[in-house]
Amino acid sequence: MAMFPDCPQHDVKVKLMFSEFDVRKTQTIDIEGLIVVFKRLAISFSTATINDLFERGDANGDGVINISEFRRFCEFYPTLLDCLYYRAKDYWTNEAQKEGIDEMRRLLDELRGAEGICERELTNSKINVEEAERRLLAQAQSLVESQRKETDAKAQIDMAHETTERGRAELRDKVADLNRNKDIERQRQLELSERQKTLENSIRRLQQQEGEVTKAQERLRDIERMLAEQQREVERQINGAERCRADAEEEERKEAEAHAITAEALRSVHQAADDVAMAEEQLAQVAEQERQAAVALRDAAEETSRQLGRKDADQRALLAAQQMAGARVTELAAAAEATGEHERLLQQQMQENQDFADKRKQVDDEEAPLVEQEVRLREQRENLERKESRLRNDFTAFAGRTTHQRGESPRPSPRGPSPVPSALAAVSPKAAEPLPVISSPRSVPAYTVEAARSSSYAYYSEVAKPTSIPRSHHYA
Repeated sequence: MAMFPDCPQHDVKVKLMFSEFDVRKTQTIDIEGLIVVFKRLAISFSTATINDLFERGDANGDGVINISEFRRFCEFYPTLLDCLYYRAKDYWTNEAQKEGIDEMRRLLDELRGAEGICERELTNSKINVEEAERRLLAQAQSLVESQRKETDAKAQIDMAHETTERGRAELRDKVADLNRNKDIERQRQLELSERQKTLENSIRRLQQQEGEVTKAQERLRDIERMLAEQQREVERQINGAERCRADAEEEERKEAEAHAITAEALRSVHQAADDVAMAEEQLAQVAEQERQAAVALRDAAEETSRQLGRKDADQRALLAAQQMAGARVTELAAAAEATGEHERLLQQQMQENQDFADKRKQVDDEEAPLVEQEVRLREQRENLERKESRLRNDFTAFAGRTTHQRGESPRPSPRGPSPVPSALAAVSPKAAEPLPVISSPRSVPAYTVEAARSSSYAYYSEVAKPTSIPRSHHYA
């Protein structure tokens, strides 16, 4: 689209409108180009009028109008040139506005699409936030359960530790009892050894006494004569042996008692050893339970740590989802604001375009009679020129005949008042009347037409002094 300045020179108007009519870009104007542009610019000429205008513009009759012919045509029709120029300018301005409106509609559709995308993303973000909150709630419940298990494991460990301590205390007590029983056993063994030594001494003494009794008996048999003295000695020795035997029996009884005490001590030691073994077994079981509780506590602590990690991750995910949802809300608000602003601008542009079209139509309605009147005036001028040419020829012929009859040589008519108006008055009284002065409803003179009173030269120079339509007449 060519650039149409607001206040161009006449030659600029001619060149721009020639380029506008040159629809085939051949540097010429054909009848089709004239019809297309007149239709595009809403010039409601009939086909006959357009053909007549084309014939007037095609001076050499080659079927096209070149730039020089179009420049001459525009000199004949300056009002039509102004009308065509400003209509073309307004037409392309309107086309640019329509393109702008279409572009704004496209942008508005894109903004609405972006707004829809933002709404869907916001919905997805809200769903993600709700899902993250549900996961976080589930993780919180799992964390509470893990903490409860960890607390139970700690309580079990504490109980197992207390049981272990009690078992160790009991084991220590049983070991102490075992040591005491062993000490008692050792004492009893010592006492038994002493008893056995005493018994052995008593047996040896008994054996010695029996040997002495035997010897005494032998001596008694040998020495019967010493019977009385030996009898007493024998009785004394027997009494000693009896006492020794009684002592030996007492020692045997005490030994038996010591053996019984030793056996009892051994049983106590074995019982204490069994108790120690059982305590050690129970302590091992408690230690195993404590170990299992420690393992469970470690597993619970690890699970708690994992749950805390997952909870932190879910919290970060929730925070990210909330931030994303906030960003989506901001984007949606911005998109809605941009959409509203573009809708407002689109409505404003459409209203301006409608106002432009209304004003253009008003100007077209006001320009139409001026353009038609110019065409009619031009046609009248050409008709008058043809009539004047015929009358001039007739007058020249008449003057030649008159001079010939009088014997005078013919001479050209001098400059000055032309006999044409008188001749026209003779033909028709209205033909000699001055042409009307055209004025628009807005006091815009299109032509100042004066009557051809003097000569044909004066008529052609004064009859049509065009005055271009001011720019204020058109809608910018």
